[in-house]
Amino acid sequence: MEEKISLEDAVAERLEWIDTYLAKINTPLSSRPFDAAKIFVDKFVISVSSDIPKDSKPAGSLEEFAPTEWFKHLHTIVWRWYKQRYGIALQQQQHRYKTACTLVLGTPFLMKVPISTVEEVVDGESFWLCFHDVVRNSKNPLDWLENGPNMDAVPEVAIRKAEKIANECASLTRSIYTSLMGIAVSDEHFEQLKSGIIPHVESAAQRLVETKQESLKMALWDMQMACEFALKALSQQRSSTFKESHDLFHLYDIILGDPPNFSRQLLSRLPNWEEMIQLRYGGGPKVSISSTFRSYSAMMQVTNGCVQSLDKNYNLGNFRLQLQKPSWIDLDQIHPKK
Repeated sequence: MEEKISLEDAVAERLEWIDTYLAKINTPLSSRPFDAAKIFVDKFVISVSSDIPKDSKPAGSLEEFAPTEWFKHLHTIVWRWYKQRYGIALQQQQHRYKTACTLVLGTPFLMKVPISTVEEVVDGESFWLCFHDVVRNSKNPLDWLENGPNMDAVPEVAIRKAEKIANECASLTRSIYTSLMGIAVSDEHFEQLKSGIIPHVESAAQRLVETKQESLKMALWDMQMACEFALKALSQQRSSTFKESHDLFHLYDIILGDPPNFSRQLLSRLPNWEEMIQLRYGGGPKVSISSTFRSYSAMMQVTNGCVQSLDKNYNLGNFRLQLQKPSWIDLDQIHPKK
């Protein structure tokens, strides 16, 4: 008796090999479902037919099979396989989340802040892709907490305070990222400085949440570096050079033209550069969660002020783009509706 195998099983058997190959060539998770589906067709699909064998025909080129119903069905199977295997990691890469930190009851928690959202579907064939530089009034940033507390057990007054802090942190996160997206690269040094800002901003949040002394001190070093990269990027864009210095006040003072779009006094909320060097290697005085978060808040304002001061080609702060929905995917595979 001939053994029957489902399409899901047949695809899954080959996805093990395909995913290993895609990982080896450094394909981002966000791109793997489509790339894997295309490879499956190219390597394993000989022909496609309806229930009538004589209708069998080759799959053809990508342009030919991408709009078909059978490829949409195949892509959905592949996407579900990836979602089951990689879970939230796949969604975070696909949906442009950025990591931020906030306080609830004096305790730091991570937030996964969506930079862009899908707000509306038009006739089921297109959608609005919206970029944000702040938290809109209809959103509660506490919904973006990762492994947050039981809010039902938190006093109302504490919830209101937590919402205010989370709103500020999430809005700054969105503002920094969308501003950087609109900046053209002027030279190699500027690109290196610009690309270093977000990794240090996110690393500072992740380390702050760990709350151990060594983690808090390394979080402060990440804050130092985020501010340095931002100030040096602004200097590089305006004068085609930057000063090799850790002194944030000095970096602020030597910038040509108008000062960066933040109060110079904010820099005093971070440890001075000599203390930062000690903290980098685990030395220096003991630091508290509250003082470290105060520095984090200042770092976010400093970084945002610098990137707001950079010359931009375009501003994505409140930008809406109507896009045609790809025929092979469902909308929830594109972006979360939140």
